Amino acid sequence: MQSGKRTIRAYEDGDESAVVEVWFQAGKAAYPYIAGWKSMTLPVAGEIFRKAILGKCELWVGLSDEKVVAYLALIDSTIDRLYVD
Repeated sequence: MQSGKRTIRAYEDGDESAVVEVWFQAGKAAYPYIAGWKSMTLPVAGEIFRKAILGKCELWVGLSDEKVVAYLALIDSTIDRLYVD
């Protein structure tokens, strides 16, 4: 079992690279059978995040010992995306 401080907070501008990394790693692990995920690169994931998620969703991050390990994207009160690495 992991130890350490765990918190959830609103997304901040400096979180982008860590959130994209979580999304990329978790997506690759969860969807190895989807062609788009098989061929996706981290830079492409960043572009998609900026175009399709950032600014369109309310974002929250989960931290463990101050490191981003999860993110939640909401549209209104509906969960659009939830990824944990």
